[in-house]
Amino acid sequence: MSEHVALHVASITPDIRRQALRYLLLTDGRTLGPYQASSIIACSVSKGCEFDESLERQLERADQIYAAKQLAMSYLGYAHHTEMEVRHYLNGKEVTQSISEEVIGWLREQQWVNDEEIGQYLIQRAKQPGSTKSKKMLASKMMKRGLSSASIASVMQNEIYDEIPAAILLAEKKWNEFVRKQVDNPKMRLAAYLSRRGFSNSTIRKILKELNEFESN
Repeated sequence: MSEHVALHVASITPDIRRQALRYLLLTDGRTLGPYQASSIIACSVSKGCEFDESLERQLERADQIYAAKQLAMSYLGYAHHTEMEVRHYLNGKEVTQSISEEVIGWLREQQWVNDEEIGQYLIQRAKQPGSTKSKKMLASKMMKRGLSSASIASVMQNEIYDEIPAAILLAEKKWNEFVRKQVDNPKMRLAAYLSRRGFSNSTIRKILKELNEFESN
C-alpha cells in the first residue's frame, strides 16, 4: 500500500485584477481559489501549512460569510432595518440559516443593527405633529418589523409617548363627521372608533370627558 502524503500550501498568490483575492498553490500542483484574503487569515492558512478537506470547507464557509456580510451591509446602507428584516433579506439571497445567524450576530456586535434604536426612532416619528398613532398601534408596528416583546416593552418604558394628542386629533375629525351626518349615538360611535384605533380605555374616557365639558360650555 502506498503511504498517504499530506498536502501542504506551497504558496499564496494574489489575484492580479482583484487584490482582495488569493490563490493557493498546493504541493500536488493544484491551484485552488480564489479565496478572500480575510478568509485565509481567519482560517490561519499560511505557506507550508497542511491542507485537507476540512480546511477547504472552512475556507469556503469563511468566503460565504464574507459575501453575506457584504450583502447585509449593502442592504443596511439604504435604510435602518431590524434583525428580522435583515434575516428575511439574506434568506431571499439564498444565504443559509446558520451563516445568516452568524452574520446577524456580527452586525449586532458592530452596532449595524439595533432593534431598540429602531423602536425609539418609530416613537420619535409618532411624536411629530399630526401623528394619529396610539401606543397599541406603535407596538404593533414594532412587532411587524421584528422587535421582540421584551424590546418593545423596554422601548415603550424608556421613551415616553403620550397618545392623547393623537386621540384628540382623530376624535375632532371623526366628531365633525358624525355631526355633519347626524349619526345616532355619536359618543358611543366615537368611543368604538378610538378603540379600534388602539387607544386605551383611559384615553378614550379622557376624550369623552373633554367632549362633555365642551358641550356644556
